[in-house]
Amino acid sequence: MMKLQAQNTHLCSKGIWLAISLICWFLSAPVSAQEATPYTLQLSPEKCVALRQGQDCYVDIQLNWSAPQSGQYCISASTLETPLRCWSNQEKGSLELEFSSNQNTWFYLKQGEQTLAKVELKMAWVYKSKRSSVTWRVF
Repeated sequence: MMKLQAQNTHLCSKGIWLAISLICWFLSAPVSAQEATPYTLQLSPEKCVALRQGQDCYVDIQLNWSAPQSGQYCISASTLETPLRCWSNQEKGSLELEFSSNQNTWFYLKQGEQTLAKVELKMAWVYKSKRSSVTWRVF
């Protein structure tokens, strides 16, 4: 009986040691660059729904951004060459707009040519288009 208690105590201390080791390992893991960035860009909503695949979806979106210091910042979209809007001497901003597209679109927070943060508006469809398969029959 005494030997069984000693074995259980030994196993328990091994379990505690393993748990402490795992916690220390997780805490010492490097943080990814995306999580560590002081710049934020948030999109609402994150999905745009159209009735059929390939059709344009229409949605009112809101983009909110923040930066650690005041400066000149612009929001641009992957489907457009010119920025949607720029701000001077600001450290945060908001943009609301009516948007339509038939493909996923990335929005970027930029300072000059440098991309500081990005977020994606994803397309979704109620009905996906089916391939029209032509079958030939020979009688």
